[in-house]
Amino acid sequence: MTTPLPNQLFINNQWVSPANAERLENINPADESVIGEVICAGEDEVNAAVAGARRAFVGEWGKTTPWDRGRVLHKISQLVSEQIDTLADIEMRETGKPIDAARGSVISTARYFEFYAGVADKIQGTSIPLGEGYLDFTLREPLGVTAHILPWNVPLNMLARGVAPALAAGCTAVVKPAEQTPHGALRLAEIFLQAGLPAGVINIINGLGEKVGAALAAHPGIDGLTFTGSVATGRTVMRACAEHIKPVVLELGGKSPILVFDDASADVAATEAAKGIYSNTGQYCDAGSRLLINRRIHDAVVDKLITKSNAIKVGMPTDNPDMGPLISAEQHDRVMGYISRGSNDGASLLCGGVRPSDLDKGYFVRPTVFSQVSADAAIAQEEIFGPVLSVISFDDEEEALAIANGTEFGLAAGVFTRDIDRALRLAQRLDAGTVYVNEYFIGEMASPFGGVKKSGIGRERGLETLANYTRVKNVVIRVQG
Repeated sequence: MTTPLPNQLFINNQWVSPANAERLENINPADESVIGEVICAGEDEVNAAVAGARRAFVGEWGKTTPWDRGRVLHKISQLVSEQIDTLADIEMRETGKPIDAARGSVISTARYFEFYAGVADKIQGTSIPLGEGYLDFTLREPLGVTAHILPWNVPLNMLARGVAPALAAGCTAVVKPAEQTPHGALRLAEIFLQAGLPAGVINIINGLGEKVGAALAAHPGIDGLTFTGSVATGRTVMRACAEHIKPVVLELGGKSPILVFDDASADVAATEAAKGIYSNTGQYCDAGSRLLINRRIHDAVVDKLITKSNAIKVGMPTDNPDMGPLISAEQHDRVMGYISRGSNDGASLLCGGVRPSDLDKGYFVRPTVFSQVSADAAIAQEEIFGPVLSVISFDDEEEALAIANGTEFGLAAGVFTRDIDRALRLAQRLDAGTVYVNEYFIGEMASPFGGVKKSGIGRERGLETLANYTRVKNVVIRVQG
């Protein structure tokens, strides 16, 4: 199956191809072939997208009832579900994901629209008891025009994660996909048309982050922005939004620890640690990239982990392996640079660290495990965003906690123990937005997600995300006697 790849801009329900627009090649990370061309937006197109979103917000979409918004979102969910194979093929070719993983991403995309379809008519205010003679209540109103700058690691899923609740709340959206993965978003635009979204409700503009993303973040016509990416770019986005006093939601990555205590199952811990670092080739913001193991169980866990790591099948996405390639040559160079640095800094390379011998093209790297890693080493402090795991030993709970909290990030953490008191104690004390206990990567669209420290600001998913797309108005009435 080779799905045709749309490559235009989607503005006001129209396909737009600007004359003399900059064009980028879209590369398949598995075989380095050119799979498509990306047409980039210019200043005029950014302005048109924001203006169209504003017209829709104050016009037809703004007048749509909450239950009708929910019906449209439900229709989008149905159409995505009907086109799983088409959308998964695009995501596989753009990201290098194994085909089953790509299908899973599309299924979760449909679930986001389904979940928020049911929320649209349940966004409510509150009443405040001021006493006799007064009526005080709040209105929860849509924020307005929302901007969404997306990452490349799970492109369809991340689009749905932000856009579905924004639309449920009554907002409109301008979406800037990552330049590496624009085609899936554009295919979704065709579904938005089929579902009957009014013109301007969703606009999709392609281009480089430093050009199109920067122009969107700095645009005075947006009312809020959601961004997922690096800390450095997050700072830039935040500064741009500050110029016009626009709120931001930032998810900026992590260096998530998995803490394994001596009462845990060595096999379960090793299995979940492998899932935590090798899923999506380690290209998840909350990947469990630091494995902290009590010394009494250290060797048993590491032995099982190395066996599992060496058994991971790395290969072409169409063969449905356990792990595909990294997203790009740039990311491959970055990961290999960290692997070299880890060895140079004195860590012990237990497995991986090289390209698979049977793959001479594509941005592949074998699952990689370092032991004897210093807690302050670069590979234990900096986000690598690849299948590279740092193993660190500890003697007791306090030492484990200090190591776990000892980075600038705080997105997620895992705890493996049979002691419920310890699990709850650590859940309270870990500097992380999410704590997984005895399994890694649990929770779905109903579970709030986000970080602390330099991992970001705000929460996405669940009902918590509605705070990103609504504003509260207080109304106080003096009731005449």
